[in-house]
Amino acid sequence: MPEDEFVYDPFSLAVRDNPYLLYRRLRKDYPLYRSATYDFWALSRFDDVQLASRTWRVFSSAQGVDIDHSGEAIYGPGDLGNFIDSDPPIHTAFRKILQREFLPAQLAKALRPQVDKVVRTLLDALQDHDEVDLIADFAWVLPTTVMWTWLGCPESDFPLLRELLRRVKFRELGVPNLTAIASLAIIDLREYMRGLIATRYDRPTTDLISFLLHDRGGIGIPEPDRLEITLNMSMLLIDAGTGTTAALLGNALHLLGDKMTQRQELLANPQKVNAAVEEAIRLESPVQHNMRTTTEAIDLHGQHLSAGSRILLVFGAANRDERRWQDAEAFDINRPSLPHLGFGQGIHLCLGAPLARLEATAALSEFLRRFPDYQLRNTAVRLPNLDRGFLSLPALLR
Repeated sequence: MPEDEFVYDPFSLAVRDNPYLLYRRLRKDYPLYRSATYDFWALSRFDDVQLASRTWRVFSSAQGVDIDHSGEAIYGPGDLGNFIDSDPPIHTAFRKILQREFLPAQLAKALRPQVDKVVRTLLDALQDHDEVDLIADFAWVLPTTVMWTWLGCPESDFPLLRELLRRVKFRELGVPNLTAIASLAIIDLREYMRGLIATRYDRPTTDLISFLLHDRGGIGIPEPDRLEITLNMSMLLIDAGTGTTAALLGNALHLLGDKMTQRQELLANPQKVNAAVEEAIRLESPVQHNMRTTTEAIDLHGQHLSAGSRILLVFGAANRDERRWQDAEAFDINRPSLPHLGFGQGIHLCLGAPLARLEATAALSEFLRRFPDYQLRNTAVRLPNLDRGFLSLPALLR
């Protein structure tokens, strides 16, 4: 079959609405797909994506991991705190600053009471409403409230920050670069955070900004770089630590929307909520892909790729690989547990994965307990960006 008959365009409407038919074709017929339009090669089978994720010396992140080149604009350069767009030893040093704070046991101790409180408060506010938006009224508000509280942002600024972050994430179909709306919002959000960070120099508190600014991770941050590194790492946490969780929770509620049998099973067996969250991450991975750049010439699927080749790791396709999972495209909370790629693997395994799991599990458990009979409307709207999730998910609660 000639390759020019099949087109995979990650910026297209077809991919945003439903990429999975295209992913199936990628895995079957084009396991190494060449996009001349965007100058990348795409890997879509689980074993290939897992191997590349684990082999950072060959598949480097230092040239950026975002297909729309947004990483450095939002998070700054790799050598000033943006550990997503870096390799060891820089990656190791910056990740070490936060590693202990994101251990599951530490998060449970430090944040679980707050997460539970925010979940209860949000669901209390929904009690008197018949119809709600599960994203705007719940899934989006939960992680942003938790993250900005942890960072030390004043609660009165949360509405402004949510609006700025929405704009940061705004993209246009068919446009492989940041939009003007996003670019301006990035500037505004970075300036807001820069001002907030400056107040912590002489008046540190117990918040995460003070932790970063005063190098409580103990790696010895040079004084001239301290504010910029704190700013970049704060932006990374704000962006990556909110949108992924909101998408995950929205996806889980959407997947369970027409599956009453599995929903009732979760109500009868609350301990299975963890498995439901993992299955939602696997089946509808919020982060659908990451970019890597080869550091040496390699051979893949009969093709010789030179050093400097851009390789798109399509997590969303790899997580539905029929070579690894039986009935891979079905949502099944009783599926035998196998590691997926929803949070990546290797040294770039998502640092915030334990927090996303904690928030999604707490939120899904309590939501199902309170609203076991919720019904989704048919007016859901997908996110206007490259993440797999919803901008709006209207539902009837009773």
